[in-house]
Amino acid sequence: MAAIPSADYRNDEEVREDLIYKLYTITHPDVLQRLYSAEEKAMKDCGPEAYERYWRRLFLGQKHRPGAVSLDDNGTLEDRLARPFPWIKLLSVQDQRTCARDIIDTARGAFVVNQLGRIVTEIKAWRNTAEAVAAGWGQDEAEWLREPVTVTKPRV
Repeated sequence: MAAIPSADYRNDEEVREDLIYKLYTITHPDVLQRLYSAEEKAMKDCGPEAYERYWRRLFLGQKHRPGAVSLDDNGTLEDRLARPFPWIKLLSVQDQRTCARDIIDTARGAFVVNQLGRIVTEIKAWRNTAEAVAAGWGQDEAEWLREPVTVTKPRV
């Protein structure tokens, strides 16, 4: 695989328009709706009060709710987060630590400013990373080229 120097595509309007179309397609609400899990769909449609209660229960923990990410000392933070988010275990040990810390830090900040959507964004980003790791992405060694490679302009 060879990289295309930025000079070859920087001013290429056709490539840029194609990229914008693809980004629009994957972020379009109709497409995203098909990608949400059943729980995410339910939370998206439940209304702001129930949505906030869900995230508060999840991150502030309640003894009667199994799987809550609480501040107790039963296991590492990564292990406690793996109860409601089992996909965390697909990450490397270091990434599990980073993921757990990022999610908790984001949750704390989001509760302070009452922007709980930030938590969803952080969790979704880490879940996407775990899915990519599970699919084997990033395992191949990069092939460094000694000389630049000329490639033809892509056509749609």
